[in-house]
Amino acid sequence: MTTKRRTVAFLINNVVGDYQSELRAGVERAAEAHDVDLLTAFGEPITARGAGEVDRSSFYHLVGAGRVDGLIVASSTLCYLVGVEGM
Repeated sequence: MTTKRRTVAFLINNVVGDYQSELRAGVERAAEAHDVDLLTAFGEPITARGAGEVDRSSFYHLVGAGRVDGLIVASSTLCYLVGVEGM
């Protein structure tokens, strides 16, 4: 019997920059060490429409319950976009 490999999503604002690159590399190493697939989703968590509406340009549609088994959120890179309450 084959078991489905687990998938973890990593949410971050972008994948360039010293901090983001180091963080992403560490998450990739951890995913490999724990034998899970990693989905890296980057961008803005919400758009100017507000928290009440999810824009398709955000990454929310990529990380639904049926698509991933867990989330790693780089809140330090996303918080400036939406604030602490938005996170």
